[in-house]
Amino acid sequence: MADLQAVADEHATISDEAIQEATSSIQLAQGRDQFNLYTLLPPDLAAAVDRVTEALPADALTSSLTLLCGFSGLLKLGTKITPDGRYKVPCNLYVGLVAPSGLTKTPTQRALIHNPTVKLQQEEKARHERLLKEWEESDSDDKEKHPPRRCPLHQNEFSPEALGMWLESYESNGLGVLLTRAELSGMLRGIEADTKRGRGTAEAQFLESYDGDGCTSLRVGKNGTGEVRSYSSCHVSLFGGIQDQVLRELINGSDASGKFARLIMVKCPLRPLNLKDDPITLEEQKAYEKAEHSLAFWARKLYELRPQTYQLSLEARRHLNRWFHAHQLEALRPSTPSVISAMLGKTSGNALRVAGMLHLVWNKDDPGLEISLDHIRFATAMVDQCIAETREFHQPPDTIGTVMMRHVHSLSWDNDRVQDELITWQIAKDNGNQPIRNGGAKGFKKAIAALEEQGLGERLQVGTVWAFKASKPWP
Repeated sequence: MADLQAVADEHATISDEAIQEATSSIQLAQGRDQFNLYTLLPPDLAAAVDRVTEALPADALTSSLTLLCGFSGLLKLGTKITPDGRYKVPCNLYVGLVAPSGLTKTPTQRALIHNPTVKLQQEEKARHERLLKEWEESDSDDKEKHPPRRCPLHQNEFSPEALGMWLESYESNGLGVLLTRAELSGMLRGIEADTKRGRGTAEAQFLESYDGDGCTSLRVGKNGTGEVRSYSSCHVSLFGGIQDQVLRELINGSDASGKFARLIMVKCPLRPLNLKDDPITLEEQKAYEKAEHSLAFWARKLYELRPQTYQLSLEARRHLNRWFHAHQLEALRPSTPSVISAMLGKTSGNALRVAGMLHLVWNKDDPGLEISLDHIRFATAMVDQCIAETREFHQPPDTIGTVMMRHVHSLSWDNDRVQDELITWQIAKDNGNQPIRNGGAKGFKKAIAALEEQGLGERLQVGTVWAFKASKPWP
């Protein structure tokens, strides 16, 4: 019986295609290694971000896009980016921080978006209170119909109707706004429900706000008369967290309007909080406070910038055109799923926005009007990485190749189920389920070869038996 099992193990196998798919997935995850805070951001800003996120599940890509999204909401209405002087987009960002339930997304948002703007928010509130007092004390004949409305830098509770009303005020004050949600799923499900009811108001506003377009709407007022709400342009950024499984369910293979394509989906690294047992020293506390002051300083600098239109240099424009042309060609292929085509069609706009933000943080004191080749290169690389990872939401479940590789790696890296340091096929089989056993010895050999190729460990031969020893965590 044992001999028969050995023969079955030897001849059962995992296809080369399955292993290749698994290998590509690992390469994709390791693509994040190309990003470094100290190359994406100015040294002082990078050091500050590094300090306030040192305990959080955040890497360079996650932290940078979160920070840039928060900063983008501080820019004045009319701040735009253009590749050639004709096509212009507002320098706003829609960013979704993707992570499973239970992984702390909110602390990252608090550290990089909320905390840097606390002082600015207080100043805005004080300004509104002053204007309101002046309005209340003015002669009744001179009073406007409505008291002055607040224009907070961040809004986290809003309906489409209320947002339309508030954007009138933001336009009259020449301001931008950042919409924040702890969980984007509620907002996205609300848009979906509104569309199913045959209205489509919420979705239209979501799309128009990304593009910076205006809106005129007629509503019935409290007294039964018509009430017109109108603004000619807006500057709206959006940031929030969302669970990966929820995102998969919401997209469900379709994005006819392109609302998901407008969101840059950045995956939160799957790692626990880096908590320390020892109490924080006075030096560490001072360093943290210095970092927070630095982030607040950058936020103020960007908030004080006057609105301008920034244009790509000739070299930057050539790079963007070649890059986007390749995306368009893929989008036009009949074999490309429609949801992927929609995503690829928005990459140019997102790359322009990211490049614009990189340009501004690097040149906060005197931002020239020309965006360099380096900044568009970083921007396209960041968008490419997010696009590549977002594709996973539109893929079928893991292949047997991926399952085998994860299983073997887990036995070695999280070595709490077996005593052996080296994982052989026998160990993998004994500690695996039926799909693992069906993969066979040949499938095991392909898996450990792929794991070694991806730099996740070492393939060893002990006598006539092949074994694997992990050296890095699964990406």
